[in-house]
Amino acid sequence: MSTSYTPQFAMLQGCVAYTVELPAYSESARTAATFGMLGLSDYVAAEKLAYLTDQVTIYQRGANNLNSDASVGPWF
Repeated sequence: MSTSYTPQFAMLQGCVAYTVELPAYSESARTAATFGMLGLSDYVAAEKLAYLTDQVTIYQRGANNLNSDASVGPWF
């Protein structure tokens, strides 16, 4: 997994993100992007407790080295 692609970088950091490529000079695309950002904000607000709990779990796994090659290697 390369961190050069925004959603993958976001997943490594435990946050919500998405990438949008918009056509130039398109009012419909601008409107769609606006509603996409509003929808994303609404999702995070509605799922805040579960979202933060999952984020803490991700950081705990890193701090306790639960994502080491020995523990996850057999799954890849």
